[in-house]
Amino acid sequence: MSLKEEQIQRELEAIRYVTKSSQERMETVNKLKEIFNDEITTLASAIDGWKLKTSDPNVDEVAFTELLNNVESDVLAEVIIRALFEGHMIAESRPTFQFIVDRILIQRSLKAILPVEERAIPVQHKFKIVDRYVTRAVHLLPKVFKIESSTTRNAKGQQMITYFVTLTPAASVRLGEVPPLQVIKDSPMLCKPQPWTSVFEGGFLTTEAQRGSPLVQSKRLSYKNLRDVDKHLQTHQLAILAVNKMQNVGFRLDPNYQKYQDILAKNRKAKIVECDRKIQDYAKRITLLKNQLKSSGLPIESS
Repeated sequence: MSLKEEQIQRELEAIRYVTKSSQERMETVNKLKEIFNDEITTLASAIDGWKLKTSDPNVDEVAFTELLNNVESDVLAEVIIRALFEGHMIAESRPTFQFIVDRILIQRSLKAILPVEERAIPVQHKFKIVDRYVTRAVHLLPKVFKIESSTTRNAKGQQMITYFVTLTPAASVRLGEVPPLQVIKDSPMLCKPQPWTSVFEGGFLTTEAQRGSPLVQSKRLSYKNLRDVDKHLQTHQLAILAVNKMQNVGFRLDPNYQKYQDILAKNRKAKIVECDRKIQDYAKRITLLKNQLKSSGLPIESS
């Protein structure tokens, strides 16, 4: 089998579980589904009950919920669990719910398996529904996932709470048995990508895989916007030539990549904690100085 044939086979296998029946999919179980089969089964059973609750007042939310309801529960469960693990493996630090829900699920995974009607639904309405699924999944599987939070201050001094998804130590050990390429969908290709001819055609070798990975990806762009971008791009062929030249540059993965990312994440976390401590210290000192000025009777200008 040539590299090109193997690449096509990988792309087709990545989406095959969407069109196969449950019995057929069980015959193509991979390592991740084998190791976390109990969790996928538990989540799938829970999703069967969640699907019944589609009473959102917003028309777009109802429409998107119905699209998700048409996806088989075990498929949706596997997609969600893969997204949670993928966020852990590719995020520079702890993955946020925003990162997993928006970038991994809405912008890629669900876009690839849902019908074309999903493109007409604004992202904010998709986010609410998908976030609900992810949050419930994390709470449902406490032996695998944990929720952590971090409090920071914005430019106006207001407190901002960010929620993260992390793995339990036991889940990290189990995940270590799964080859990374079986978790991360955006894995390197085995051969040269298909040359881009439009925003919608190029990159992956199969139409199915291309559908979830257009050349231009942004939550602010609708399908109509992408069509407009494509029309503009067709009149600037040099841009397409440049993209094709860049994507044809071959590379190899460093086997120590994950170790480097873990070190960076650990150091970055320590720096963030130190910055937060300094900000809180400065805020206390400013408050103290203001109180001293008030007691002195001098006028204080509001900032």
